[in-house]
Amino acid sequence: MVAEALCQHANAHDQASYEAADFDWLPAECNDGFSWTAPVASYPVNAFGVFNLLGNVAEWVEDCWNPNYVGAPRTGRPRVTGDCTRHVARGGSWAHSPETVTVLEREVGGPFDYQGFRVALSLPD
Repeated sequence: MVAEALCQHANAHDQASYEAADFDWLPAECNDGFSWTAPVASYPVNAFGVFNLLGNVAEWVEDCWNPNYVGAPRTGRPRVTGDCTRHVARGGSWAHSPETVTVLEREVGGPFDYQGFRVALSLPD
């Protein structure tokens, strides 16, 4: 994502967080004005009506931790096999390097100030 577009659409490590935190990776060359987390709806809603899907905080999901996608459901359903004592966090955060603020970003979920969760309603099939 081009730096200026990143700061318009997601809260990632940029000039604002660079001034507040000492990370080993380079920030985006833009400034969204938020050193840490941004308030809800600080960025435009996406095509699905969801705010802040990328960046801000990486979101814990229901998937159990697995090191790769081998054996993962192809239906979009949660992966409930593997190490279910740990779950996956997705989407990157304010502390992530700009190139990792993507739907492909996944890491082990834990008690970190850059991870959180979203309350959502599961719709019936």
